[in-house]
Amino acid sequence: MGLIARALEMDGLATTLTSWNPAIRLAAPPRATLSSLNRGATVGEPGNTAQQRRVLEVTLAPGYPAGHRAA
Repeated sequence: MGLIARALEMDGLATTLTSWNPAIRLAAPPRATLSSLNRGATVGEPGNTAQQRRVLEVTLAPGYPAGHRAA
């Protein structure tokens, strides 16, 4: 996914990857958010729209540090 993200960025499309696994850093994506949520629910639990919104708002916030934990 990191390679795809970099290629999209080179074409001018901003990307971000969200993962529960810190190993995402090895792929060196342009931007990544680490989540302490369960695997498969890295932007929030199913049906928990408040949690999903919170993770997405933090992830998409301007100046959000790369590789920082959102939840």
